[in-house]
Amino acid sequence: MDLIFLNSTNASILELIDGQGYYNDCLDIDKACTYFYECSQITDDEGGCLGGYAKYKFTNNNFNGTGNITTSGTINAGILNVSGNLTGYNLIYGGMYNFSDKGHKMILPNSSYYYNITFFSEGALNGFHIKNGYILVAEWPGEYLINGQISAVFGNNGEYGIGISVNQGALEIYPNSKCYTRLVGTAKEQGQSMTCLLRLNVNDELTMMVDDEASPAVDLTIYTLNLNAVRVGN
Repeated sequence: MDLIFLNSTNASILELIDGQGYYNDCLDIDKACTYFYECSQITDDEGGCLGGYAKYKFTNNNFNGTGNITTSGTINAGILNVSGNLTGYNLIYGGMYNFSDKGHKMILPNSSYYYNITFFSEGALNGFHIKNGYILVAEWPGEYLINGQISAVFGNNGEYGIGISVNQGALEIYPNSKCYTRLVGTAKEQGQSMTCLLRLNVNDELTMMVDDEASPAVDLTIYTLNLNAVRVGN
């Protein structure tokens, strides 16, 4: 990890990583955070650079300074207040989508039984991966904003339930019911969307599912699909 700052008014050297010295003059070690600074910020008593990397601790959990942060590691912050623009950062996100002028016909063999919608293409992924072409798999735990969308011709008078399921659980049972919606088919193209917050663990799987409670179940023709997840908290 390489952190570069132009000044460090609230920090003091805790130790040098290359073992050339040890300093500890923090006022409050219990509330301190640890960061690494490059050699140009490390000086000995005579003002000379000691070389290598140093470990700094902040005396009050604050950093007051200007400069750039470049890191391949992790920075843990309690509250981050930014007065300017925060750029160049990546959230954890994943998405799948599809579009077809001709549509994809989906057969529903049985009434009141939920089937996975499989006509997806891989979208943007960072912290997710796709399994079997239609399952969005989480690689990080956290609270996620989930969005789903479908446009399809639903069978006339069909009683359809559509939703996003975690680990292919029943859609009408919490928490999957948070991302669940219903409509009555009109034999014309209809759009439907769903949005919710879901807690995901590592390797949890997201799928979009549909059923028709009318008997017999009526097939549908799907034209557009979207399933997206963005991590918004721990």
